[in-house]
Amino acid sequence: MRRLYKLFIFVFLPLFTGFIIYVFFRKPGLMLDHWFPFMDNLRPNMPFRLGDSFFAELILFQLPDALWAFSLMYVFLLIWKDAKSSTKFIWVLTGVFFVYGIEFSQYVGSGTFDGLDLLAITVAMALAFYASVGAVPLRSN
Repeated sequence: MRRLYKLFIFVFLPLFTGFIIYVFFRKPGLMLDHWFPFMDNLRPNMPFRLGDSFFAELILFQLPDALWAFSLMYVFLLIWKDAKSSTKFIWVLTGVFFVYGIEFSQYVGSGTFDGLDLLAITVAMALAFYASVGAVPLRSN
């Protein structure tokens, strides 16, 4: 049961939070809107505004990237927790390359590469490592 709580807190909740930010707080015209035209209908007529501060920009643009990177890395670490160290290392490194690959593909393509995204996903993956070794208790005994 404890594993289910960890999955909810460290995987599903961050993914859901990032999705909510991405869909309801960002302006229309996202790549997601081109893939799924119905997404515009999910947004309210008057979009929520967090303001134009640096903090608001971090919430709108870096936090969703960090949340999915955290979730993915946590899942990789959870799946390969009991594997031999070399197998675990290869799979976790694959996850790291995948996350960074997505961001760097925006640099060479027509995406929205941002150095702050790199920083956010790096911190998020480090936090996933920290959480996966049991350093983050869900409740005190």
